[in-house]
Amino acid sequence: MVFSLSVKTGKSRVLRPSRIINVSSISKFIRCEREYYLQKLRPEIIPNEALIRGSLVHSVFSELITKGVGIKETKVEKYLTLNQKLSLLFLKLPLTILNEELESHRQKLKKWIIENNLKSEEAITELTAINLRYGLRGRIDALINGNKIVDLKTGRCHKLTAWPNDHLQINSYGLLLSERLGTASVKGSVLYSGNPIGEMEKEVGIEYENFNWIKNKLNKIRGIDLSKPIKPHGTHQCTRCWSRELCIEVCKKLGQHMGSCQGCMFKQECESFSTLEPVEKKYYETFFSFIELERKAAQGELEDLGRLSPKERVEKGKAIDNLAIAEVKHNPPYYELSLEGENHSDIRKGDFVIVSDGNPLKSGCTGTAKKVTRHGIVVQTRQRPEKASFVDTYSVEVGFDRMTNALFNFIFRKDDYLKKVVLGVEKPRFTPLKRREVIRNIDQNEALNQALSAEDVFLIQGPPGTGKTYLVAELTKELVNQGERVLISAYTNRGVDNALLMLRQHGFNDFIRIGSLHSIDEKLEGNILSHDISLRDLENVMVSTKVVGTTSTWAASEPLYQFITKSGLLFDTVIIDEASQMLEPQTLSLINLAKRAILIGDHKQLPAVVQSEDAQKSGLAVSMFERLVNTFPDSKKMLTLQYRMNELIEEFPSWKFYDGKMKAATLEIGSQRLSDLDNVQLEKIQDPWTNSLLLPDEPIIYVKTYGICREKVNNLEASIAVKIVKGLMQVGLREKDVAVIAPYRAQVAEIRRRLHSFLPNVDVDTVDRFQGSEREVVIISLTQSRAFNQPIFKDERRWNVAITRAKKTLIIIGHPNSKANRMMSELLSHIQEKGKVVIGELSG
Repeated sequence: MVFSLSVKTGKSRVLRPSRIINVSSISKFIRCEREYYLQKLRPEIIPNEALIRGSLVHSVFSELITKGVGIKETKVEKYLTLNQKLSLLFLKLPLTILNEELESHRQKLKKWIIENNLKSEEAITELTAINLRYGLRGRIDALINGNKIVDLKTGRCHKLTAWPNDHLQINSYGLLLSERLGTASVKGSVLYSGNPIGEMEKEVGIEYENFNWIKNKLNKIRGIDLSKPIKPHGTHQCTRCWSRELCIEVCKKLGQHMGSCQGCMFKQECESFSTLEPVEKKYYETFFSFIELERKAAQGELEDLGRLSPKERVEKGKAIDNLAIAEVKHNPPYYELSLEGENHSDIRKGDFVIVSDGNPLKSGCTGTAKKVTRHGIVVQTRQRPEKASFVDTYSVEVGFDRMTNALFNFIFRKDDYLKKVVLGVEKPRFTPLKRREVIRNIDQNEALNQALSAEDVFLIQGPPGTGKTYLVAELTKELVNQGERVLISAYTNRGVDNALLMLRQHGFNDFIRIGSLHSIDEKLEGNILSHDISLRDLENVMVSTKVVGTTSTWAASEPLYQFITKSGLLFDTVIIDEASQMLEPQTLSLINLAKRAILIGDHKQLPAVVQSEDAQKSGLAVSMFERLVNTFPDSKKMLTLQYRMNELIEEFPSWKFYDGKMKAATLEIGSQRLSDLDNVQLEKIQDPWTNSLLLPDEPIIYVKTYGICREKVNNLEASIAVKIVKGLMQVGLREKDVAVIAPYRAQVAEIRRRLHSFLPNVDVDTVDRFQGSEREVVIISLTQSRAFNQPIFKDERRWNVAITRAKKTLIIIGHPNSKANRMMSELLSHIQEKGKVVIGELSG
């Protein structure tokens, strides 16, 4: 809750935070309300020398505190992130100047630490905290002895006290940590490392009882209407503002005039920018609103940390409980915590997490998931938690900021034809080329040739098992042979890695993989762009490498965008796999980096996850891929030959979703059976019921059961699924050949609990998370016994994914009431006609 002071009565009233505010935003808001407002419209600031210098000094400060002042002095490049190196390249900043400046700040900070007799064990650096009571989040430069907040500024302050906005920021940090530290005597200081040594520290008093003025500022920030311009402070401050160019640019481009432009001293500069066409303005406003709806929904998930009980968070898949510390490694400033325990969550490698005792807002420490398995998690964090039995995941703003930036950069790119096609005002163009016969089937070859002839945009729909990754590899090779530079991207790290590994299998190795090192497949070692690379080598690699692979999230980083565009290194073609799983602004981040786009996806399978119900109702959940398929159907090629399924498994989804066009690529694929596998001997089955299930060898089987679903768990179906898996192991299948999937996370957890004690490597997961995977045998537990009209069953795309994962045998376990769902009724009728129906055992 947020308390605010009533102007009329002087009393406090309670408001629910409509938006969680970052503490650094409060300081910006105090300095200039318009600057804060404009950075909501274009969140990621174009990197500049001051920003890079400030970040480097903060890195040095953190290292001096955590590793001690006796550490060997190092040069700038050690501290630079990959994005900062890209920024230095397009800014053309010499390292010699940065080294001199960094050394000056280092010596002053070092002396301050010595004078204060500060020990590394007494301080936590870069502490991230969340306070839902006041709707605040932020990262504190240092917390010393548990009660002193230190904020580092690399500029100067000639006053005896801190600048007003810095004073406010320290007090805001006090408010942020109030529930964690209590109301004991908390102190605060601002360090101005640009000052002479003796004048660096400015102490700031923190008084919890006088926080109403901060709370009122928070409510004023939350009350900003992003559809109405905010006036600047005045020309005196504007002339000295480092955000002036951004202010002028956005003012003109987005029509953000303040109504008092007649006397504006920047009028001439403002007039140099062009305004948006109506179609561009509508596009921008539509998707900006969509991003804000998603941002708000994600903050609702953040509020779950305080609103839901630990048990409820686990049930939602947002947390892991009952963990125990197996190992702790300390490589300052980081701790690496290896935690063991059963994991049924949706937490993925690379997610932001909080380690705690179940109360993340009071006792938790934030970190990143470095490794996630069914039996535990490895977390990198900056502090060692006193208790570590619980891990929550939480959302961060950066993803939404990057989408907003991608939207801004797209709408103001030069008016090329690609932009007009994406906006829907021009049709994709094609240039006839000499036909190439390079791929294994006519279908893929046709798609490749049409893609090569496309001048702007081409769309390839790839139903399950039709060889999309194979096509990406061959298409990339052909484009490179024509002298092009190619960007390969996907929504997931796995999608990018699979494409690059396939490219390597096809004999092509001139590529680099860019991304977070702990999120990339280790098999790509040797092609991963090291974050320790020198500036000179980085520039050479980025200029000379023909193929670059990265996710849509990494592609949206402002430094990469600025480097590519300002260095004249736009890719000739971007190939976007998993395009139907991306939100439109995420796809824009890739469109912005290329002259031509080839989108590959399947809008008949699961789309991107959209959290906001309002966004879903408005139709904004439709991917760019699906929108363009509907707008330009003649610019789409659907692959129809699949290399995965027996023809009886394929027949129903082909008829239901693909107009009967999806067919087995070869007779061998269409006729494959379980008994074809090496070492599989179905006659070894000893249990009579399992014998009746697997003999004769049928590709599609329905197990009719009468188990009751309670709290999204069906114990009878779980028991039957485990029994089937046991039988499959007895006849010679390997654990990696089998998967069990279900619509509900609770059912997945129940099956794992029963199965993984003796068969830990059998995949058991939700339908949604299994998209993109395949197994020889897939068992589906429908789980429900009554409510087959719930949203999870109404989206037929989910069931297209579910029934197209199996290669040789698909087994569906379900209640007869499932026929109340139209698609399920059609599917079960198909199985009765073409497959086998078995009555499930009556007890589990």
